[in-house]
Amino acid sequence: MMLSTFKKALSTNFTLKICSFIIGYSWWLLLSQSQIIDYQVTAPICFTNAPQETYIASPETISITLRGTRSALHILMQEPPAVYLDASLINEHHNLLFICEKHLLLPEDIKLVHCKPSQI
Repeated sequence: MMLSTFKKALSTNFTLKICSFIIGYSWWLLLSQSQIIDYQVTAPICFTNAPQETYIASPETISITLRGTRSALHILMQEPPAVYLDASLINEHHNLLFICEKHLLLPEDIKLVHCKPSQI
């Protein structure tokens, strides 16, 4: 008796649609978290170890493109990255500093794809 009621409930069109929706949504949610995506963000530029009277002419922010899993980028965007440049390496004349992954302090599973400008 109980088995036939359960079988009858599962065989209705509405119940099958609801079950299919829940299963499909669960699979999508599970698989989308491991999807590799690119994410563009504006990051501030911070100079460290700058002498007291040093004037540095540079943009305040740069645009960076990061690549990683959706879940890793979601965690990183809770506290967006900044570009950290060592000002003690700068001399008194014109300098070009190239921005790379080591300046961003990124987790291992997130990679720098592009930054604009790529040098300051």
